[in-house]
Amino acid sequence: MARTRHPGRFGDLVRAATQAFLEAGSLARTQVDDIARLLGVAKGTIYLWVESKEALFDLALRYADFEGDIPTPAALPLAAPPWSETLSRVQARAATQAVFPDLVRASRARAVPSRAELEVVLEEIFDALDRNKTAIRLVNTTARDLPDLAQLWYEDTRRPLLEDLERYLRRLRRAGCLSATADITVSARLVLESMMWFAVHRHFDPRPLSLETHLIKSSVVENLARGLWTGKG
Repeated sequence: MARTRHPGRFGDLVRAATQAFLEAGSLARTQVDDIARLLGVAKGTIYLWVESKEALFDLALRYADFEGDIPTPAALPLAAPPWSETLSRVQARAATQAVFPDLVRASRARAVPSRAELEVVLEEIFDALDRNKTAIRLVNTTARDLPDLAQLWYEDTRRPLLEDLERYLRRLRRAGCLSATADITVSARLVLESMMWFAVHRHFDPRPLSLETHLIKSSVVENLARGLWTGKG
């Protein structure tokens, strides 16, 4: 008897693949058997939907943080696109999502800074990370064996954010609003890594915080702002 596909489960397949890639922490170490186990189907069933693990990785990147029903392609099994196409799609997402207008504006402003401005900057970073948490986690954990993806994440996306943060912190220091002994580079990394854990990685922690995101965000912003700000207002 011929095996039949279950189109209604295509979204479950993408989510199971995403989970498998995250658990393995590497594209190379992820096996189709792992994905089949998470989905509760035979390994052969996976190949009714896709031709390869690489096709599933492209789907995981494409639909990371996607809200709603993932559409089932008309033509199955789905082949993996060229890697350059997958990378271009991730690059396009980073270009639209890794933008921080409040931070850029604050880093270049000439007016006297305020703590309220600092909190707006921190909230902007937290929100952007939270909106893209699955994509960030997926890229962060699989970039180690994908040099092009590592370049896109660490150099083309994260580095500009850190540079803008450092520029902003230098402005705070010039205004006397940041501790004179605090290292700017370390302080920028402290801000980003704290945000990364609470906005991104906590969602994948085996024992996550049982608090709503807005409460975690307000607490993180308050504590970071209190630690950084030494000025008035």
